[in-house]
Amino acid sequence: MVASPQNTGSMRWLYGTGGVGLGILETGVYNFVLIYYSQVLGLSASLAGFALAIALVVDAVSDPAVGFLSDNWRSRWGRRHPFLYASIVPCALFYGLLWFPPAQITGELPLFLYLMVCSVGIRLGMTLFDIPSNAAVPELTSDYEERTTLFTYKLSGTWVVWSVMSIAMYAIWLQPTPEYADGVLNPEGYRDAGLICAVLIGLLIFAFSVGLHPCIPRLSSARNQETPRPRDFLPQTLEVLRNPSLRVMIIGGMAYWTATVAQDALWVYLYGFFWGFTSDQMSILIIPFGFGSFAAIYILPRYAAGREKRTLAIWTMLAGAFLSVSPIALRLMGFFPENGSSALFWIMFVLGFVSSVVWVMMSGIWRSMTADLVEQQQRKSGRRSEGLILSALTFSGKAAGACGVWLAGSMLDLASFPADAGAGDIPAPTLARLGWIYGPVLVAFYLIAAYFFSRYKLSRAEHGAAVESLARD
Repeated sequence: MVASPQNTGSMRWLYGTGGVGLGILETGVYNFVLIYYSQVLGLSASLAGFALAIALVVDAVSDPAVGFLSDNWRSRWGRRHPFLYASIVPCALFYGLLWFPPAQITGELPLFLYLMVCSVGIRLGMTLFDIPSNAAVPELTSDYEERTTLFTYKLSGTWVVWSVMSIAMYAIWLQPTPEYADGVLNPEGYRDAGLICAVLIGLLIFAFSVGLHPCIPRLSSARNQETPRPRDFLPQTLEVLRNPSLRVMIIGGMAYWTATVAQDALWVYLYGFFWGFTSDQMSILIIPFGFGSFAAIYILPRYAAGREKRTLAIWTMLAGAFLSVSPIALRLMGFFPENGSSALFWIMFVLGFVSSVVWVMMSGIWRSMTADLVEQQQRKSGRRSEGLILSALTFSGKAAGACGVWLAGSMLDLASFPADAGAGDIPAPTLARLGWIYGPVLVAFYLIAAYFFSRYKLSRAEHGAAVESLARD
């Protein structure tokens, strides 16, 4: 095996576009589905979260299965592109259907089942896209820091689009109307946005796949020699999972993303109800998240240069946890500006920028740590298993996505948060109860993640030795 070269700036930007279509999809699924199905359509918040969590049953099989197949696929389009192209229709189709439950579907059980079916379809599409696109990173470069850079470009694309989409939701589609004084409760706004975004998702995933198409020879250069058999799937999966560093990445990653997705799902509730911001203010407060996400691609290389990724992950995680819960803790203790004050607005504006830098960097480091295990595993097994190894990453992320939305719904139910409530209609004790539940739960999950990341064993020097050893073979 020959060590892969450093990537050019154009390759980084091209790979970064992979996060754009995914960012639109995840913004809808993680940030607006819960409030749409619970506050607008009337489904119990915990049931809505449970419907999303059931999709994990499909993910438990589909993620490693697609990883195994894409590691060993042989075609004129190489190993990864058949799956990238196959992801376009399910991602776009099921995302669109998500926002248009038929009028005949009434009652909690039918609505729950409809949400579950759409969630399964979306997650299958995400599997077909996310695993091959992530698995491409170890093939595009073997450099310790360049892998973190590539993942950060993709994540920056996702987060920037999250900011743009969220601004558009509040500034365009969820504006107050004569019928809906609180625009967040307007069903037509969600449906209009869902239709437009479904088309954009399909077009953007197609554009990314076509853009990466010239790299097919490079992505196929490490193809395994033997033809896989179906019976090889389970032994190879178990072999990969025996790697202790991969196991802690899975468990720690699930804890990290569960808290992050719960935080994202409750963003609308916290900013709209707890902090009392209007739709217009919320659309402005999303802007620094986009700038911070973009800034991360320039800050992270300097922050990470010469340092161990394990240390970076732990300290970045703790910083993110502090930024996430400290404003709420200070408010509950009476040490934060009152709702409606300009001081509150600008403090949250600055915190939005800083926290987005931190969380984009954290996500890039986590993915890069997982990708670095490819060469270590290859030295043990003699096979390239990028897809299988990084399917653990996508599975833990998507599993946590469903669990995070379920956790958010459960926190709302524990706080006795009422459905169909507009801004200013929530009793102060209910908001305080939500804050007291939210802070400790998030901190607990982030501390669990930091603990497991501390058990990661692969160092910079060990990774470099593995790459050099394989390059000599």
